[in-house]
Amino acid sequence: MFEENWNLHSDGAITKHFIDRNPDYFGVLLDLLRTGELYIPPKIDKKHLYREALYYGIEDHVRSAKWGPFDGNRLRLAESITGLTTGEAAIIRASPNSWCCVVRGNMVKMYNWMLEEQSAITNRDYRTVNHVCWVDSDTIVVSSSYKYLASGGIGLFCASTGELKYNFQVNDDDQLKDYTAGVLGVSSDYKLFSYCTEKTNKKNGIGVWDTGKKTDFLQCWPSGKASKFQWLHGTNCLMVASCHSRSRKCPINLFDFRENTVVLSWSDARDQKIYRDVIAQIEAYLLEMVTSAVANRGE
Repeated sequence: MFEENWNLHSDGAITKHFIDRNPDYFGVLLDLLRTGELYIPPKIDKKHLYREALYYGIEDHVRSAKWGPFDGNRLRLAESITGLTTGEAAIIRASPNSWCCVVRGNMVKMYNWMLEEQSAITNRDYRTVNHVCWVDSDTIVVSSSYKYLASGGIGLFCASTGELKYNFQVNDDDQLKDYTAGVLGVSSDYKLFSYCTEKTNKKNGIGVWDTGKKTDFLQCWPSGKASKFQWLHGTNCLMVASCHSRSRKCPINLFDFRENTVVLSWSDARDQKIYRDVIAQIEAYLLEMVTSAVANRGE
C-alpha cells in the first residue's frame, strides 16, 4: 500500500491495521524511528529486539544507532565473544552485512552481527581449512586440501545454514589433479580466484572460475607461495602477494588475468624483511601499497 502506483481512495474513515507482534519491543523501535536514538530498557531482551527489527525491515537503523558512525581515529571494543574455545583463531573475515567467520583448524564458525553463533562449516576429513572468502552477504567460499571436498578442495557454502552449495574442481589440461587450494579472492563480477599447488609435479598456479566452471589456470611466477589476493575494482586487476616468502623476487604483483600478464611488480630489496600483510588502495591514478613487515629476527 506504500508503493507509488497504489491509489488511495479514502472516504475519510480511519483505517486501522493490526500487527500481531510484541508491543513492548514495538514501542522501543517506534521511539528509535522518531528520535534516531536507541534506548533499550532493562526489561527488554536485546536479541529479541534485534529480531523484531529484522521483522520490520529496520535492522540497519538499529545497527547504526547501536554502534554509531565509524571513526577510525577512535576505535573502541563494541562487543566480544566470551567463553573457552578450542584451537587458535587462524583467520577472521567479515561479511558485507556485518556477519563474521572464524577459522579454527578444520572448522569455520559463523557469527551474525549480534555475535550469535550460527551453523558451523566443518571439514569432515579433519583437514585444516586453508582460507575463506565472502562472496556476498550469505555465501562463503572455503578452501582446503584435495580430499576435503573430494573434487578440488574448494566449496561454496550458505553462511546462514552451513549447507554446501557447490564443489569447485581443480582441473589442469582437462585432468583432475591432486591440488591443494590456498588463498582465495573474488572479483567484482563474482569470478573466483584460488592459488593452487600440486605436489606431484610441484606445479603452482591461480585457478579462475566463473559461475562454477573453471575458465583458466594461470601459471605462477617463481616468487614464493601466494598468501593474499585482493581484487582492485579501479583497475580490474588482481593483487597477488607472497607476504610470508623470504624471497625478494617481487613478492607483490598486480596481475591482469585477462592478458595473463604481470602489469606491476614491487619488492623492497634493501632489507630481508618478511611481509605479514599488504593492502592496495586506489585513489585517482595512484596505486598505494600499504605493507606491514617484521625483520627475520621476529622484531
